[in-house]
Amino acid sequence: MKLIIQIPCFNEEMTLPATLGRLPLKIAGIDEI
Repeated sequence: MKLIIQIPCFNEEMTLPATLGRLPLKIAGIDEI
């Protein structure tokens, strides 16, 4: 199973790297994030 994480953003260049860094790299039962 694939998981798509969609993050709507506008003028978020300062906080987007921190947000992306907090996304999980693995989730049980999910093959691809």
